[in-house]
Amino acid sequence: MTQQNNQTFNLIKELGLEQLPEEEQKELLEKMGKVVFERILIKVIKKLTDEQASHLTNLLKEKKMEEFDKYLDEKVSDSSSIMKEEVEKYREEMIEAVEE
Repeated sequence: MTQQNNQTFNLIKELGLEQLPEEEQKELLEKMGKVVFERILIKVIKKLTDEQASHLTNLLKEKKMEEFDKYLDEKVSDSSSIMKEEVEKYREEMIEAVEE
């Protein structure tokens, strides 16, 4: 099992979702991924000039994900740490919400 798959399984388990059908688990994880991606995007866009942010947004609209990733890495030196931080924050929020 890859590290990503292992983390996904752990998140499913931490949220108590392992009893759901696999398809529902995938749908929930996809929705969560979109939320996290939007949070990351907001955070990195704040670090860019208007022109850079516009270019990054256009790459995303055009679904040029390889170019998007490359441009992001070039323009935001700490993009990787931002991603990890936002994923962890969201994970903690979800676990906290489930525990309430």
